[in-house]
Amino acid sequence: MSDNTQKTPLAQSLNKFAAAKARDAVAALGKGLPCTVAEVNGPGIVTVNFAVATSPFTLPRVKMPVAKPPYIQYPIQVGDIGVALSADLRTGGLTGLGGGTPNLSDTVGNLSAMTFIWLGSTKEEFLNPAAVSLIEPTGNCNVQISPSGVVVDGANGNLFASGNLGCGNGATGSFTTATGQTVMVSQGIIIGIF
Repeated sequence: MSDNTQKTPLAQSLNKFAAAKARDAVAALGKGLPCTVAEVNGPGIVTVNFAVATSPFTLPRVKMPVAKPPYIQYPIQVGDIGVALSADLRTGGLTGLGGGTPNLSDTVGNLSAMTFIWLGSTKEEFLNPAAVSLIEPTGNCNVQISPSGVVVDGANGNLFASGNLGCGNGATGSFTTATGQTVMVSQGIIIGIF
C-alpha cells in the first residue's frame, strides 16, 4: 500500500478535512475589492475594472449597482475610484441586473452581489471645508451651503430659478436683471418677473 491512511489517526484526518472545508467556504464568500468605473450604464449602474495588481486569475469587468438613494442622481464618470462591496445574498432581483427573490440557502458567486461605493482621494480639493458643496462634473459650477449663507458660483455667474423665491428681511421694490427682466418684490417675496 502506498498511502498512510492506516498510520494517520482519524481525529487528525477529520480535523484537516474540516479546516480545508472551512477555508473553501471562506474563499467563496464575496470580497470588498478596489475598483475604477469602466462604463456608466445608467444613473445607478456601472461596470467596473478591479484595481488588483496580482491575482492567480483574471478578474472580469463586472456590472453592478451604485450605492445611492433613488432621489439623487450622481454625475458618475469613467475613471471614478471606489470599492466594490459584496452583499450576502443576490441583489439582482432588486436592481434589475438579475431576477428572482434571494433565498437564505442560495449560494452566491463572490462577484455577483457587489455594489459600487465611491472612495475619497488626496487628489480632491476643498472648496470650503466648513460648507456642504455640490459640484457639477466639469467643475464650472458649484453650490456651497454654510452657516454664513448659500453661494452659487457658476462659470457665467447666472442663477436660474423657476417658481416663487423668497427674499429676506421683508424687502419691497424691484430690480432689473442683467438680461433686462424686472423682478418685483413685496414683503420679501418675489411676486413676478416681467
